[in-house]
Amino acid sequence: PLFQVMRDHLNANYTPQKQEAITGVKASVVEHFARGLAKAPAAMIYASWGACKNYHSDLFQRAMALLMAITGNQGKKGGGFRVAAWWQVQGIDDISASHAYRPELNELISLAGKAIRGLTPSDWEPIYTSYSNFFGITPLMPFLYVHGGYNNIWDDPIHQDVTLPRKTAEYMKEAIEKKWIPIHPEPGNPPKVFIFSGANPLRRWPSPQTAKKYIWKTLKLIVSTNFRWSTSTLWSDIALPVAAYYEKYGIKYGVSAMPYLVVCEAATPPRGEAKTDWEVFGLLAKRVEERAKERGISKVRGPNGREIDLSKVYDDWSGSGKYNPADPREAMDIMLRGSDVIGNISADEAFKLGAVPVIKGGNFSLINQTCSDFKPGETLTPYQWYRENKLAWPTVTGRQQFLIDHPWFEEAGEALPVHKDSPGMRSGYPLRLTSGHNRWSIHAIQRDQKILLRLQRGEPTAWMHPDDMATRGLQDHDKIRVYNEHGDFEMRVRPAARMQPGMVQLYHAWEPYQFKDWKGQQEPVAAPWKPLHLAGGYGQLHYRMYYNAPGHNPRGIGVEVEKVVG
Repeated sequence: PLFQVMRDHLNANYTPQKQEAITGVKASVVEHFARGLAKAPAAMIYASWGACKNYHSDLFQRAMALLMAITGNQGKKGGGFRVAAWWQVQGIDDISASHAYRPELNELISLAGKAIRGLTPSDWEPIYTSYSNFFGITPLMPFLYVHGGYNNIWDDPIHQDVTLPRKTAEYMKEAIEKKWIPIHPEPGNPPKVFIFSGANPLRRWPSPQTAKKYIWKTLKLIVSTNFRWSTSTLWSDIALPVAAYYEKYGIKYGVSAMPYLVVCEAATPPRGEAKTDWEVFGLLAKRVEERAKERGISKVRGPNGREIDLSKVYDDWSGSGKYNPADPREAMDIMLRGSDVIGNISADEAFKLGAVPVIKGGNFSLINQTCSDFKPGETLTPYQWYRENKLAWPTVTGRQQFLIDHPWFEEAGEALPVHKDSPGMRSGYPLRLTSGHNRWSIHAIQRDQKILLRLQRGEPTAWMHPDDMATRGLQDHDKIRVYNEHGDFEMRVRPAARMQPGMVQLYHAWEPYQFKDWKGQQEPVAAPWKPLHLAGGYGQLHYRMYYNAPGHNPRGIGVEVEKVVG
């Protein structure tokens, strides 16, 4: 039986005494924690997004979920393993391109009988995967591997996971051939135009120097729509200024950590030539349609060979004239009235409230997977449908599944959760570069504002343990160079006894242009990602938008530090 196999696995490898040799945490501490957890009426692990940013995040998240399951806490009020979730805003579908998607006939036939009893998450997942493929949704890391030149670093033997029997290139080849991972444009057909909205690739992508060396040079046109001069916008060919958060209508927060959908209306008009994102892309669609008609162009090849009629792009965008680029408030009204999680209220009502109370949990959707009912005045308990209603989990077994007998996981020795050191632990460098959310900005939005820079040291600064600084002859506010074989950057350093020895802590979101020579904290971050995350063809192991995308791992990078003289 699996439970006995798991018990034997834990006893052989991870008793409190054996884990002490790995982690340094005293066995007595682990035993005390375990007994307290077992006795607790309800226990929760709130991991948030930080738990997703390490090479072996899947292993310790699987272990967390397993712990919550065997202690009976998953799906229990006040308990369980939690990361993050969103409320379903059904009205978004009414103004999105989802109307263009039609399931294949065989999919419709298979769903017909199931629809009578009601579709479950297990029924919806294949539909959402097909939907994602229809629109050519591609995960970023495989895209950069195929089209961005990042294969030149991620295929380097120094970045291979020595615990895996095969190289990244072999896993990538198999995943593409078996269509587990969609790549658009397809390999051999490099992209020519890159349009990004609000994102900041040259700050957030790993190894931005690799992007500049390869994909930034091969693209014919790079367009940024942004309300600020980010590093990536400054490296673009065209910058389209858009309205900032309080200059436009929108949904500010939709996360289910609070029982509200927070909406925002325009407090002031956009400055200068800026327009709302809604208007910018509406006008772009309109102009593309006009140019297509002027040049006699209609249908062109889109994702997966699907035809897109450029002579009808604006007609599709506007819903045959239903939506007006100059009136985003009307679109907000349609979207909110179509959302029963907030009672289908109007935009006028929503803007008066600001924080609109959520009155129900919503259906299983592309982004809402809390799988629970919700009653106002109570807390949200994820996975209630599975625990209380005995609905089958969307896994191979229909249950919470901890043994994954996918061939890739078996050959890697990860059929059950195990401990493995990250590749950074074998880098040969004595320090680990890590990060976290800064306290003086929301991401990079206010990172260069003078009034907030005055509340800190005014420039990029890291924290290190005093002993690590003393070993390197460093004093408070010295300028240091952080480096490894892949890249380097310079910044200030300050001591902090609360830092773990061996750690270099640099809070995130500094713009590269705030560093010397525009070389920011991602320069030494090659961030090879785990090839097993490409696995598919196995129930819950599949890729679609918002689900199961390989992610780069910016934490725990092996580095060394030296004082900058002069």
